[in-house]
Amino acid sequence: MSARTELEEELKEIVGKGLRQDAFYPVVAPRTPEQTAQVVRAAREHLFSVMVLGNECSKPPQLSALHENILVILNVWLTGIERTSPFAVRVLSGTPASSVVHGGSEPPRKTIGGLICGAAGGEHDATLSALWPRVRSLDVIVASGEMQRFAAPTTASFDDPATANAFLGSRGRLGVIASVELATPIPVVVQNGEDRGAPRTSSAGEALLTQKDVQLLLDPNGLFQW
Repeated sequence: MSARTELEEELKEIVGKGLRQDAFYPVVAPRTPEQTAQVVRAAREHLFSVMVLGNECSKPPQLSALHENILVILNVWLTGIERTSPFAVRVLSGTPASSVVHGGSEPPRKTIGGLICGAAGGEHDATLSALWPRVRSLDVIVASGEMQRFAAPTTASFDDPATANAFLGSRGRLGVIASVELATPIPVVVQNGEDRGAPRTSSAGEALLTQKDVQLLLDPNGLFQW
């Protein structure tokens, strides 16, 4: 039995119909963070790299040629908003960004996880400026298959990976964002003009960790390095 066949048999037990078998590579869509963690552990055990996508329209061209053993995790079924206290809600990473942020210019299918991991300098400025001050923490499934919590950022900065900022623009190469805890009220309203909220600032030279340091800590064996 091939490594892919063994992996797919295990994935069937974990996600059932959430496994697609009509692609050149296994594609799974877990429904819960717990299922997602099991999928990450199965990939690690069978020596498959993991690529995390919000939806498949963002996958690289000729993906099957990039890596012989690659597993794609779609977060589009990880949806839901749960009130955790009078002051906060927990938003699963596959929840459409439009459910949480009103007034931004994000595509309708953009997920919260995809918004964070796909952010780039000069892109999504208004949306991130409105959303990021409301982030209280990120729950992330790392390469070990364990959940880790990343503290709220002080400002939205690509240069400071010591907090949840590490995942801005990470393209899913650090782990799987399971959920985001946001301060209420929800939805976050993106304002036009000068009152968009706190701008992103650079803290270059101040961070205790670099992006590479974080990658080595969370993914020492390169599970997410496709």
